[in-house]
Amino acid sequence: MKKVTAITLFLFAFSVFIYPDVAMAQNSVKFGFKGGVTVSNYLDIDPDPDSRIGTVFGGFAEINLESLPIAIQPEVIWIQRGAEVEGQGQAAFDSKVNVNYLDIDVLAKYKFDTNSPLKPNIFVGPYLGIDLNQATREAVEVVGSFQPEAKTDFGGVVGLGTDIEVLGATFIIDARWNVGLSDAFDNASGKNSVFSFMGGIAF
Repeated sequence: MKKVTAITLFLFAFSVFIYPDVAMAQNSVKFGFKGGVTVSNYLDIDPDPDSRIGTVFGGFAEINLESLPIAIQPEVIWIQRGAEVEGQGQAAFDSKVNVNYLDIDVLAKYKFDTNSPLKPNIFVGPYLGIDLNQATREAVEVVGSFQPEAKTDFGGVVGLGTDIEVLGATFIIDARWNVGLSDAFDNASGKNSVFSFMGGIAF
């Protein structure tokens, strides 16, 4: 886990490091904020949990690379993960998990040139999530693989969106999937999975 964390922080530091060169080359750096809703669940745990609805919001920078339709987009995002789990038989329980994370994302964003204010895009990159509240639960009994949350979560982000340029501002719509590559629980298997739908604005 320490090695994974180090790699993520290195990628984030690298994106910050290239910022001065990009800014001087093209003078095209935007800052913005966005928010929306999440549909979260856990993968690879038994019994199969039900998805839960949460919220997400945060800020970002978009650093355009010179002469390329690609931008580096570091983000700091507050995001809710979790699920609803019901046990059966002797292991009967009804548990709701709501975990707040602070995510640091570093995304590579490819923009399609449409010669219009509408700019579709796709993006991919790693994220590092830091557990802010160590799993608030409402449960009768918590058993089996349902263990305390890990303090950090590492994974990947893939998504698509559209930028709409209007009067000097850029309105943003995107949909993404955050999938954990590290275990979401201490001493147990299971990974985070979150679909997010967000809107925002950048200047």
